[in-house]
This record gives sequence, C-alpha cells and structure tokens, in this order.
Amino acid sequence: MGVDLLFSLTRLSSLALLSLVFVLTTGLVISKVARQSWARYAQGREEAYKAMILGAIAREPGTPLNQAPGRRFGDRMIIGEFLLRWAQDLNGYGLRRLCEIFEQEGYADAELRRLQSLRWWKRARAARRLGVMRCAKAVPALVAALEDRSLDVRLQVAWSLGRLGQVE
Repeated sequence: MGVDLLFSLTRLSSLALLSLVFVLTTGLVISKVARQSWARYAQGREEAYKAMILGAIAREPGTPLNQAPGRRFGDRMIIGEFLLRWAQDLNGYGLRRLCEIFEQEGYADAELRRLQSLRWWKRARAARRLGVMRCAKAVPALVAALEDRSLDVRLQVAWSLGRLGQVE
C-alpha cells in the first residue's frame, strides 16, 4: 500500500467524519428550534382554550367541551396536556369535572389504546395519565397491565390503581 493511497483514505475518512458531525449538529439545532417553537405555539393555544375549559368545568356534567371555531393543528394534543396538568393540582368537584371531560372527549380511550403499545415507555405513560385523571373505566385494563413484562409499566400501573382507590 502506497503512502499516497493511505493519505487519500485518511483524508476521505476525515471528510466523512466531519460531514457526519456537521449533519448531526445541524439536526440537533433544528430539533431544539422546533421544540422551542412548539412550546411557544402550545402556550398561546392554551391561553385561547383556558376560558373554554374553565367554562366546561362550571357547566353541568355531560355537557360537551365546545370546540373553538379556529381549530388548528395540534389543538387536541394541547388540550389533553392542559387537562392533565390541571388535574394534578385540583381536588373535589373541579377534578371530577376534568376527569369527566377527559373521558367524554375521548382522551381516555386514546390512553387505553396506548396501554397496548409495543413500546414500554408509551404503556407506562398511558398508565400514569389514566391514574392522574382517575379514569375508573380503565381499571380492568390497568389490572391486566399488572402482568406487563416491563417493571416500569407495572410500577406506573400500581401507582395509577392506587390513585383510583382514592376516588371521591
């Protein structure tokens, strides 16, 4: 093997490595900017929905959540996260109404489907969310999930079932 060939291979491998570093760095920067943009967007949309959700808590049980006329991309996910965040700080009537809205709008059904995911972290997250929202209709699925092969999922399921035991 000649010195020129060795030098060329070394130079090519260095350029390939440098290109890989550039692509990964660019990807990380784009990812960070996208996450920050989404956080700003979600915060603005939360403000738009806050009055609507507070009004739904004050109305009679069984009244559907009025959807804002200017629905945009991601609003369903933003509302679900908003309900979950508020449920962690509420007790009594307010919590009961939030839980009813969570079930009524189909968020509980979506979490029950996620409880069957192939990925353990999605199953664990779904179990935790069902416990935070004290979703009584999830009890059979949560009891079945106590047999999950992932310890993290089983721990989240046990925590959720404990929370469901405290339903007023």
